[in-house]
Amino acid sequence: KEDRSLLQNVFNPSLCDRREEGNLFMPPDTSFAYVQSLRQLVKEEEAVRKDRKQEFCADGFDHEAPGLLFPTSWRSSAKLSPKGAAGRKGRLLQPRPDYKAQASLFQPALQDASPIFDKSTEESTRFRIYRIGSLEVRTVQELGEQEAIAAVFTLRAQTESRPAKAVGEQEKVVKATEYVEASCYGPRCYTVLETELKSFVVVEVTPQGAKFEENPKDLEDRNSLAKVFDAKECGQMGRTVGAVRRFKGNVFGFVTGQK
Repeated sequence: KEDRSLLQNVFNPSLCDRREEGNLFMPPDTSFAYVQSLRQLVKEEEAVRKDRKQEFCADGFDHEAPGLLFPTSWRSSAKLSPKGAAGRKGRLLQPRPDYKAQASLFQPALQDASPIFDKSTEESTRFRIYRIGSLEVRTVQELGEQEAIAAVFTLRAQTESRPAKAVGEQEKVVKATEYVEASCYGPRCYTVLETELKSFVVVEVTPQGAKFEENPKDLEDRNSLAKVFDAKECGQMGRTVGAVRRFKGNVFGFVTGQK
């Protein structure tokens, strides 16, 4: 089994053209010294592949300037404008291992998304980066294998912050948005209410009753993975946050006047 794995690495179809030799194919030297040298070379190549994956999954990886570990063809020939460079410097990437652990929830979103970065190495390992709302998803696909999520990050501007104060009971709801998201138990709905003071209240019906969250810090990330089912401006209805808390029933219909 070990020898078979060695030969598969040596005769990688992306790196070796000897498969075209057919009946003229001559196997490599089988002497102990030569085989050991092949094993060492394959081990070194595997170490490079491992280092590449680690670098690709790091928050400091820049797809415009990937670094010396990656093929030179990956480097952008066009220089970034000062505005573009400043935009990247002003953005923070926060690793989200909790999202990576829920990789299956990303599959529908990835199928609908186009990668902003899609490059392959000489051995045909494919590296992709997707932007899904406020999330950056990085995937790796080995030759002959399925695409796998390698890292997930939250994109945040350095100056971005969510109001920390509690939402006032008298704040009027000016917009309501219904979302549908995937979960381990199937599709799940929740409603996001925006108030006149730019606060947000998330309402979700659970078996234990209605659950309210005020200004959750991960709201943008959650919305990125969900689908908008309906959205309405509703300031004219005059519904307050306090009234919503007391209401028992369809919150979206209550604040928008829809039945």
